[in-house]
Amino acid sequence: MVAYHAGVPVRGGFVGVDVFFVISGYVITGLLLRRADAGGRVRFGQFYLRRARRLAPAMCLMTLVTLVLVAFLYSPVGPDQGEAAKAAIAATFLSANAYFFATTGGYFQPDANSNPFLHTWSLSVEEQFYLLFPAFIALLLAFGRRRDARRTRRLVLLGFTAVGLASLLLCVALVENWIHVEHFTSRFADPQAELRKFAFFGTPARGWEFLAGGILALLPSVRRRALLVRAVGALLVVGSVLALRDGADVPGYLVAVPVLGTALLLSASTDRPDTVHSALSARPMTWLGDRSYSWYLWHWPFILFAAYLWPDAGWVKPAAAVVALVVAAAAYRYVERPIHRGHWPSSRRALTAVLVAGVAASTVVGLGVWQLSRDGWGSARIQAVRADVAPEHVDIAAGCANTLPLGSPDRPPCTWTVPRPRGTVLLIGDSNAGHLSEPFIAAARSLGYDASIVTSGGCPLALTSRALTPVCTEFVQGSIEELEAHPGRYAAVIVSNATAGYLGGPESTLFGDSTAERVATWNATIDRTVRRLREVGPVTVVGSVPQYDGLPACLAPTIWRSRSSACGELSTDSAALRFRQRVIDDERRTVLDDGGQYLDTASLLCRTNGCSALVHGVSVYRDGAHLSVQGSMLFEDSLRQAIRDLVGEG
Repeated sequence: MVAYHAGVPVRGGFVGVDVFFVISGYVITGLLLRRADAGGRVRFGQFYLRRARRLAPAMCLMTLVTLVLVAFLYSPVGPDQGEAAKAAIAATFLSANAYFFATTGGYFQPDANSNPFLHTWSLSVEEQFYLLFPAFIALLLAFGRRRDARRTRRLVLLGFTAVGLASLLLCVALVENWIHVEHFTSRFADPQAELRKFAFFGTPARGWEFLAGGILALLPSVRRRALLVRAVGALLVVGSVLALRDGADVPGYLVAVPVLGTALLLSASTDRPDTVHSALSARPMTWLGDRSYSWYLWHWPFILFAAYLWPDAGWVKPAAAVVALVVAAAAYRYVERPIHRGHWPSSRRALTAVLVAGVAASTVVGLGVWQLSRDGWGSARIQAVRADVAPEHVDIAAGCANTLPLGSPDRPPCTWTVPRPRGTVLLIGDSNAGHLSEPFIAAARSLGYDASIVTSGGCPLALTSRALTPVCTEFVQGSIEELEAHPGRYAAVIVSNATAGYLGGPESTLFGDSTAERVATWNATIDRTVRRLREVGPVTVVGSVPQYDGLPACLAPTIWRSRSSACGELSTDSAALRFRQRVIDDERRTVLDDGGQYLDTASLLCRTNGCSALVHGVSVYRDGAHLSVQGSMLFEDSLRQAIRDLVGEG
């Protein structure tokens, strides 16, 4: 998992969490059953105190240090500081997974990957498992109390199997769209995506992984052909790390592969269900294993902070992971180990006081950073920058941005009229169409046309099945079929998509494994789309705007450093700009060959030496991928000319 976050080319490295869940279920089951066998019952207080002693001090220390670094390193413009503070509070109260489910587009999305507490979602799932699992075992043991030990163990095994299968069935049902979600449509833009996201973050849908380890702890270890079993298990885990793709394969059926591989490794590696050290008995591995929890806690914040400070340095993420290991080793020696082994504090009452103080400190500091960031830290400069970038575009404010296709009776009309209109022009696409709403309306009105707007964020108007969700597919196909059913209704159609963002962002692998394959896939997609739209009327495609990591946050100073001199700028030598130019050139060629017209937004945002999100020192972007309302008005003249050309008045 650390290697995956550090940018090492192991695209399925996120399966480390699944491996961890299986091992955790295996270890905790063995621990609870052994103690229950010795004492006749599960001692809840003792179990929870031991878990808190093991996990909470290191967690609170990481939370406090990370919040301080967030306050010093992250700019207060934009949501980063506030979202980090809220996530810290959620993690402190064992609910980080619920927080990220409710507030992000998913684990692999940019709005989650910028949060230094993202990795705590898995710890919250584990801790929720710890809260419920002892009671579940105690209930099963109570039913089997009058039976002999062998029958009681069989009853526990049966209970684990039944609940584990139910959890696995729930996970598959959520991912494979077996659950009808029509009644959720009014609340969520993409209900099916929300269910899939719950399959990733939700403890009920993850419980089968823990229970797989629990079932293993109840079964005898493999003695015959143990070497072969280990080899198969290692092959399954390593194969998953090398082959699975983020966002495409997880969650899904394929998660069972690393889970099975881990189970095989454990079953053939040890006779004791409370330890896995016999499989990793070499001294360096035991040293690393002892510090693995602390390393997991520290690695993600350090990697994010390093990438935030040195965004263009390829070495910075692996280096940050190594530095995090050094910090983790120190935290283990001076905080985690003394408390865990009972050296300090010596009494249960003192330990409880330390744990309560740690939770209270994390909560207070989190609330403080959250509130201060909301108030702009009392800075007029910060508040002025926020005022420039904060206003929402009219397509969002008017409800035009939703998943319902054009022509749906429930979609708002979203048409801005003029007296005695000469016709109607249409702007349609994803959020990159939406951020052109204001200049499009102004341009249409100046020419005497009504302006209609149909947008759906994160859903390109493109006839492809490679990356679209079912809801998005319905939006695209339904909208194009509506246009085909009423040819001539619109005097001109303007399409805008965040093409470079899709092909270069976290979902890019859904279009192919290489840049050439992704671009070819997209061009075939846009070719089909423009050909069908040209049967309806004249079409202009607007190329996606350049994207900037860190906007608008870098516009305002942090506590200890001023704005970066390169904020919002891309040189012609930058990989991001070269990639965008390749995508735009190929897309333009395809559109022109199909008889459409093309408008490259770089014509106003870029010069010969590069592109900038700043005009006269002021940001024209709302965030790293979208123009601000003020910035979008730069395109009024360009859109006016595009409409003139389409309606034959050029």
